Amino acid sequence: LLSVCKSERLGWNARNPYSTCTNYLITMAAIGGILCAVGGIALLVFWIMTLIKQFKSNDVLWGVLSIFIGILAPIWCFMNGHKGLGMKFVYALVVYIIGFIVIAVGGGMSASY
Repeated sequence: LLSVCKSERLGWNARNPYSTCTNYLITMAAIGGILCAVGGIALLVFWIMTLIKQFKSNDVLWGVLSIFIGILAPIWCFMNGHKGLGMKFVYALVVYIIGFIVIAVGGGMSASY
């Protein structure tokens, strides 16, 4: 990506030297936004599913604490044998973090051009 931006600066596109570079970076930020949104929605869904399981299994204290301290929800999943739901929670968190990083890189680099 940076080599494309540098080659444009050297005169490959004399009329608008930053067009392709800026388009790549804006596209990168848009993809990051989509990843962030999908990961965030998945986190919300898995958190609600975990809360329902906590209250159904009479772990009211864990349920209430998970409402205020969100990291307790996947911890409860792993502690009580709901490894599938816990792993989905972790995957959604990883997608969210990757999306956030891509937004930061794409937005920060496009602002510098």
